[in-house]
Amino acid sequence: MVICKREVVFSRVRWALIIAVAVGWAMATPAMAVKLVMSCGTGDFATEVCLEATQQWEEQTGHTVEHHIGTYLTSLNLGMFQQLLAAQSTDLDILQIDVIWPGMLHHHLLDLRPYLPPDELGAFLPALIANNTAPDGSVVALPQFTDVGMLYYRKDLLEQYGHAPPSTWDELERVATDILNRHPDPLLEGFLWQGKPYEGLTCNALEWIASQGGGSILDSQGRVTVNNPQAIAALERATRWIGTITPYWVLHAVEEDTRRAFHRGHAIFMRNWPYVWHLIQTDESPVQGKVGIMPLPKAEGVRGSHVGALGGWSLAVNRYSKHPQESVDLIRHLTSYSSQVWRIQEASLLPTRIQAYQDEAFVSYPFYQQVAPILHHAIARPSLQSGFKYNRVSKKFWNAVSLVLQGQQSAAASLQALETELNQILEAPSIAH
Repeated sequence: MVICKREVVFSRVRWALIIAVAVGWAMATPAMAVKLVMSCGTGDFATEVCLEATQQWEEQTGHTVEHHIGTYLTSLNLGMFQQLLAAQSTDLDILQIDVIWPGMLHHHLLDLRPYLPPDELGAFLPALIANNTAPDGSVVALPQFTDVGMLYYRKDLLEQYGHAPPSTWDELERVATDILNRHPDPLLEGFLWQGKPYEGLTCNALEWIASQGGGSILDSQGRVTVNNPQAIAALERATRWIGTITPYWVLHAVEEDTRRAFHRGHAIFMRNWPYVWHLIQTDESPVQGKVGIMPLPKAEGVRGSHVGALGGWSLAVNRYSKHPQESVDLIRHLTSYSSQVWRIQEASLLPTRIQAYQDEAFVSYPFYQQVAPILHHAIARPSLQSGFKYNRVSKKFWNAVSLVLQGQQSAAASLQALETELNQILEAPSIAH
């Protein structure tokens, strides 16, 4: 785990200036200053944004923050958090948690309600606060930014070869195949996505299945529904992509692997998250100005629908932290209106505060006008239904999908076995971690 540490030293003159500009935030003297330890992303671009935003708070308050940078495999980060919290460790004050983790971690997270002004929670998108609310009514995290799976495509290549953006998976296959057959670049790939057996594959496969009308693994009552003809057809389609419009290396790829290849101009289509947009629009990007975004395709027929996996990250405070007040102060800063507007401009990260969607920085940026409708197609993973067991449910799901994609098992056989395994997990007594 990488550790980034900043020490801030203030002169008396600088203190006078900071007091004048840091309206609304509690000020610390050198004698009162504390050091907080915070998880801050997985070493990607969002981590850089996290570090910079945290530095702003350090300069305003005189406190310091030590950052723990996790791995891109979020399931490993979750395991580390579970071990620390189960031991009631005070080593970590603030946790950056995935949208699917509150149900697994809430017993060890601080209830933020007593630390917040009465109107604070109402400023956020209601669905995100509901996601971060424990069964006992405690609010255990503030949403930092939200995400949704979407399709990136090369506008220039589609125009060059006379194709409209694809609305269905069949259309995507036809367009990708045609361009690959006619384009001279041997390095060009058709469709990139995240196929490594990890949480990212759960997101991708959920999108395929739901877009086919096959549900979302579990229904709203927590019953296993994944073994159905629509889900089988969705996985069979994705398997056909491998070696045709999708390269074999995608079976080992995570978000940044696919982003880098698309960024270099080596793909026609890519499924990824909104953060990619900012990176491919820099002056150094070979595809600057050549990329469009749209909802992910749907299956043909009346049951098909456009969907994208709901993602995002929230900030929570360790219930065992020695500095709960300062920790809450920091996460309020990082989720504040001004911080979210700053992230809109600097990182293409979707805000979680209602007011930010009316801000000029959002309204005037064409990218966000295209993303907003895609958010309406977001589908949640079954983390609330499965609670503490979600990680086991998801791992079983992504492993079953991976076996199909690698040609080791048929979709029908894999989903039938998965149904049995998930029922065994969900019927077993719950044990809180």
